[in-house]
Amino acid sequence: MHPRLREPSAWRAVAAATALNAPLGSIYAFSVFLKPLESLLGLSRADLAFVFALAAAGFAAGMNLVPLAFGRVSAPVLALACAGLSALGIALVATAGGFRQLALGYGVCFGASVGATYILFQQIVNLAVTSRRGLVNGYLVSLLPAGAMIAAPVFGWAIPAMGVRAALGWFAAVLALLGLVSAWLTAQSASPSRPHPPAPA
Repeated sequence: MHPRLREPSAWRAVAAATALNAPLGSIYAFSVFLKPLESLLGLSRADLAFVFALAAAGFAAGMNLVPLAFGRVSAPVLALACAGLSALGIALVATAGGFRQLALGYGVCFGASVGATYILFQQIVNLAVTSRRGLVNGYLVSLLPAGAMIAAPVFGWAIPAMGVRAALGWFAAVLALLGLVSAWLTAQSASPSRPHPPAPA
């Protein structure tokens, strides 16, 4: 007789999505960084507008590329990869000395990671949730704007208090930590592989 299989955990999948998607909503709080980055890097508002446009393009690219890895790479590894890319992107922004590194960090790495993470957890949660999917998907969609609403005042306080580089450095560390938490929750939410029947005696 086969052991009883554990069903995928919906609440763990939703918690994993929340842990990573909410802070990534800070992509929509980019306006908080405009004046500090202009002053720090000597960039124009047009330069920063281009960086955000690049992040929007990266977001779209991440949304379209991560489905190619579904079924080929495990969900926890994908979650960890998305978090790692976002943390790397913000770390590059924190240490940027000019436009190119800022564009690479925020526009390419961070933008792509946000789009990839958003679609990844849409898939993970919808595989785990068996009822009220409309409500759950509405919640998932709301995580990015909710994260932006939280990030704007937090960065508005942190940047004057510790400087833009330190604030971004701390944010990169937080993303890395939340990535580990999210990957662990994702692994816990998955249904284990079906056991093989016992060999005949």
